[in-house]
Amino acid sequence: MIERPIFWDYITTNDDGELDGIRKDAPEDMKKAYDKYLKDKEEKKKELVKI
Repeated sequence: MIERPIFWDYITTNDDGELDGIRKDAPEDMKKAYDKYLKDKEEKKKELVKI
């Protein structure tokens, strides 16, 4: 089972229900966790392209 990220309660979604960002009123630690999530996601994407 996939675990929800700690920032999940603060995400925003687009009309299709896809992750769109994080709310402006989110606590700073949640914003940092979201930024780390995006960075990790981008690094994993780059690793897949190298193979």
